[in-house]
Amino acid sequence: MFVPGSGTGHGVGAALNVHEGPQSISYRYGNLTALQKGMIVSNEPGYYEDNSFGIRIENLLLVKEVNLANSFGGISYLGFEKLTFVPIQFRESLLTYPCYHLRR
Repeated sequence: MFVPGSGTGHGVGAALNVHEGPQSISYRYGNLTALQKGMIVSNEPGYYEDNSFGIRIENLLLVKEVNLANSFGGISYLGFEKLTFVPIQFRESLLTYPCYHLRR
């Protein structure tokens, strides 16, 4: 479900200034800053069930130049490199010890 007012990502700062611009990934008017090589942004897909619950998973991405098979007129393109490598969903069989406390 789409939630008005929620962006998909934002710039990341230091010293606990988590939402640091000027870059963001949002439909909001006034967001005119293009992503540039070297920027770090969050990627925050979310799902919300009406009158029930919502979840957002936040990962960090580095904006970097990518090499493509075709140059399309010599224009360089940007892509993302994952910076967050925390398993969000995993198979219990991969754990060293069974996690009986996770079963309810």
